[in-house]
Amino acid sequence: MPPTSSAPWRSSWCLGLRLSRPLTSRAEPSDLLDNRALICAASARLRALAGCGVARGSVSPMGGVLPDILRPGLRVVFCGTAAGTASARVGAYYAGPGNTFWAVLRSTGLTPVRLSPVEFAQLPTFGIGLTDICKVLHGSDQEVGTGEFDVAGLEARIAAVEPANLAFNGKNAARGALDHRVDYGLQPERIGGAAVWVLPSTSGAARRYWDAGPWRELARACAKVEGP
Repeated sequence: MPPTSSAPWRSSWCLGLRLSRPLTSRAEPSDLLDNRALICAASARLRALAGCGVARGSVSPMGGVLPDILRPGLRVVFCGTAAGTASARVGAYYAGPGNTFWAVLRSTGLTPVRLSPVEFAQLPTFGIGLTDICKVLHGSDQEVGTGEFDVAGLEARIAAVEPANLAFNGKNAARGALDHRVDYGLQPERIGGAAVWVLPSTSGAARRYWDAGPWRELARACAKVEGP
C-alpha cells in the first residue's frame, strides 16, 4: 500500500511508481537525476497504455487513453475534454507542441518548477490531479464530440478523492459536465464537494481566447488550501 501522510499529495506514489524523493522547489540536482530514470520508465509504460497508432477520435484498445492522476485531499484537479492526439501518442497529458499547460502552471505559481509532460505523475506532490471528461477517445474537441462524455464517472471520481477545487481546462468539458453555457471563473455549482472553475484552454487551437486572469484567480484560491 502507498504510504500516507497528513498532506496526501506529499506522497510520490502514482501509477505504481515511487520516486526516489518527492520533487519540491528545494530539490537537489541529484534528486532530479534519480527521479528522471523512474519517470522515463513510467513514460514507456504509459506509451503502452496509450495505444499508440490508434486513429484520431477512435476508442483506445486499452479502454482508457491516459490514467487519472487522483489522490485524496488535492488542492485542485484539472479536467480536460480528452487526451489530444500528441498526448495519446506519447502517453502524457498536455503534450501537444502548442499546449501551454505546463508553462502556465509554473507562471501562475501552481507549481514551483516547470515540469515536462512526461513528468505528469509528479503533480500530486504539488497538490494537483488530472482527469478528462472523456476517458476512451482521443483527438481534438471536434473529433471527440460529446457522445462519450462520462459525467457520472467524473462526478464519482471527484467525490471519491474530494479535492478543494475542480478546474475545467476549457469550456467544452465544463459545458458537458454542467449542462449549460458557462463563463470563465468560479462557478456557482459544486461537483463532488469541490468548488468548480472554468478556465481558458491552454490548447494552441484556443490561443485567441487566452486570458491568464482566471488561472491566476484559481492559483490564489489554491494558495489558501494547506499544501506542501
